[in-house]
Amino acid sequence: MTIRTRLLAALCGLFLCIVLNAGSGFFASSTAHVGLKTIHDDSVVALRDLKIVADMYAVNIVDASHTVRNGNCPWEEGFAAVTEAKQKIERHWSTFSAANARTDAEVASAREVVRSSSDADATINEILSMLRRRDPAGLERLIKTELYQSIDPVSEAVSKLIDLQLQNGTATYSNTEATLVQARWVSVAALVLAALTLCFALWTTVRQTIQPLHRLTDAMRRLSSGELDVVVPGATRRDELGGMAQAVEVFKQNAIENTHLTAQTLSEQGRKEERARAVEHMIQSFDAAASEAMRSVAGTTQNLTETARMVAGVANRTDQEAGQASK
Repeated sequence: MTIRTRLLAALCGLFLCIVLNAGSGFFASSTAHVGLKTIHDDSVVALRDLKIVADMYAVNIVDASHTVRNGNCPWEEGFAAVTEAKQKIERHWSTFSAANARTDAEVASAREVVRSSSDADATINEILSMLRRRDPAGLERLIKTELYQSIDPVSEAVSKLIDLQLQNGTATYSNTEATLVQARWVSVAALVLAALTLCFALWTTVRQTIQPLHRLTDAMRRLSSGELDVVVPGATRRDELGGMAQAVEVFKQNAIENTHLTAQTLSEQGRKEERARAVEHMIQSFDAAASEAMRSVAGTTQNLTETARMVAGVANRTDQEAGQASK
């Protein structure tokens, strides 16, 4: 694997870790937001509406009836309090019923509330009628014989709905918490992977690039100073530094070959100069010998000339003597 491939892989790994971490964080925040919104809209708001409905039935209407019966509250105030309670019951029950789709258990409990509230609403209408007419005897009779008997079933049905809302909120919270735990583990895994990728990148940079490059640079410096016996490191590697080391090895071999050629050239030049000196010496020796020979020949020629002269002189004298003798 080349250094470029290692570094690109490390960068891609770090980018993937960043994406995973950011994605898990975004997913966790989105899940938490959805979970909180679901708990608020489907549980908290529903619990608020159901609590108001239950309080209006079990507290406000009952208290208003008792205070009017006991003479602690005027008839008009009791009528206004019961009327307001009835309006709040209708408004908050409509808000609860218009909410998002409910589970089958919630739908069944809501139907039970509707069935039981029909009797309670009839009793409330009778109470309003008694309060409007200011009928203490009729109000006393309703409180003793019908009020609790009609309102208690509604309170029980509403309590069941409240319990279901609490269970749904708990389930939503548990699911959200489980999703957040998974996202947290994904973030942890992404951080661990990022740390490992960073270690791999550092190892590739320091151990596989910087240190071998320093050794290769030192080898090149020694080669440039004439140390041709230096060992080029990393020539067997299959990455960019291996290619550089192989190129340096070629440079080293060329330098060695050039050194050998230079030595051979110098040796051949020395031999040529030696031969030239030998030839020059032979020529000088030949010239000396030829000169000596010429001098010898010149001396011999001179001697022969003188001898010839002497012979000619002798011949002349002989002829003269012969002439004189013939006379």
